[in-house]
Amino acid sequence: MKIKRQTILINLISTIVLLGMMELASSAILDKLYTRNFSESLIQNNKYGNTDGLKANMADIIWGKFFGTDERGFRKQRKKANAKKAVLYIGDSVTQGVGVADSCTFSNLLNESTDSVQVYNCSMIGWSVSDYSNVVDVLAKDSVLDVSTINLCWCLNDIYGKTPVARLPKMERFGLISKISSWLQEHYSTYKLVKLFATRNSDNYFRYDAALYQDREAYDKAIDEIKHIKEKCDSAGIELNFLLFPYRSATKGNKNNDNYEAIAGKLKESLKANKIDSFIDVSGAKTDNDCYLFSDEIHLSEKGHRAVADFISSK
Repeated sequence: MKIKRQTILINLISTIVLLGMMELASSAILDKLYTRNFSESLIQNNKYGNTDGLKANMADIIWGKFFGTDERGFRKQRKKANAKKAVLYIGDSVTQGVGVADSCTFSNLLNESTDSVQVYNCSMIGWSVSDYSNVVDVLAKDSVLDVSTINLCWCLNDIYGKTPVARLPKMERFGLISKISSWLQEHYSTYKLVKLFATRNSDNYFRYDAALYQDREAYDKAIDEIKHIKEKCDSAGIELNFLLFPYRSATKGNKNNDNYEAIAGKLKESLKANKIDSFIDVSGAKTDNDCYLFSDEIHLSEKGHRAVADFISSK
C-alpha cells in the first residue's frame, strides 16, 4: 500500500511538473507568435473631434514589434525635404501596421520607394468610418500637412461606425461553456495556444463583418460618411482614393472570395454613384496565407505588407 501511494505521489508530481513546463513553453511561443498588447500611453484622447489618435514622438513595443510616431502622431516614417507631393493613408490597425515594425509597413515601403512623394500613415487601431470622417474634417483643413491625395483604406469592419451594439451581428455563443473557454484562454497559455492552432484558419471574423453589409441602414450610414469625406476632400482640392482590403479567407482561391467580391462590387457601385471613381481592390495583390499574421484573418505579416506595397505601386 505504501509503495502504491508513493507511485501515485510521484506520478502526480511528474504530471504537475510536465504541465508547468508545457505552460512555460506555451507562454514563450505565444510571446513569439501572438502578442496583442497596445499601450494606452500612446493614445491622445479626442485628437480629431471625438476621435482618439496617437500622441506625437512616441515609441513602444506594440504587438511585439517596434512602434514609433512622428511629430504629428502618425506612424513613424522618413520625412523628405524635397518631395513634390504628399499622400496620406488613413485606415485602421491593418493600415497602421500593428504586428510589424515601422520599416515594414506597406506605407513605409511606398515612402521609401521614391524621393518625389512623401507618404504619411495616419491610422489607428479600432478606427472605423465615423473616425475617418472626423480625421478628414481636421486634416483637410491642415494647410501645413498639404497633401494632394488621401487614400482611404477600408476593411470590412469599418462599416461599424456608430452602429448600436444591439444591431451588430452575433458571432459568439454565450453560456457556461463559452465562459469557461474565455477564462481558460485568459489564464492558461497552453489552452490559448492550442485553441489558436485549432482555429487559425477560421473565417468567423469575415462572416461576422460581412453580415453587416446586409443591414441596409448600417450600410447607407457608412456610405453617407464616405460621401462626407469626399465632399471635404473636394472642398480642400484633395484627391480621394478608396482602397478595399480583403480578409485572409476571402482572398482569391479561398472559400469566401465569392462573397467578398459581391461586397466589393456593391461598394464600388455605391461609391461611383457618389462620384468616387478611384476604387482599388487590394485583393489583386499576390497574397497567400503567409501574408497574414499567425491565426489572424485581417492583419498583414511583413510578407503581406510587401505584397500590398508592390500592388499599390503598380497602380
